Amino acid sequence: MKFTYKVTEDSTYQTVRQVLKEEFGISRNLLIKLKHNDRIFLNQQLTLVSCLLSCGDFVEVDLGFEEVSSNVVATDIDLDIIYEDLYYLVVNKPTGMAIHPSPSHYETSLSNGVKYYFETIRTQTKNPSGE
Repeated sequence: MKFTYKVTEDSTYQTVRQVLKEEFGISRNLLIKLKHNDRIFLNQQLTLVSCLLSCGDFVEVDLGFEEVSSNVVATDIDLDIIYEDLYYLVVNKPTGMAIHPSPSHYETSLSNGVKYYFETIRTQTKNPSGE
């Protein structure tokens, strides 16, 4: 998935970082991942987030990269799935359930349940007969 922003005369953004944070709502952690994966562009050229903008510039961010989840243990957790399509999975997360694994929630976080869910779907898709 790509997001593109064209700098206009009315734009108040001075740097690529400002566009990414304010226009696209990109978090600090995601910004770090995007930088490490070379996914931030100015006028179709790889750029630094500190780069200054001019009228007519195009800022683009490419979110199409895979994250490593090998440290997340797949756990069969009952998920309350509200909506699902090819791109989105919307889950009603119970109060108090951790989102990411931690020392006190190593196998009981939402991430653990979602990983198990996707691994189960992948297995069923490859072998619909269940054999």
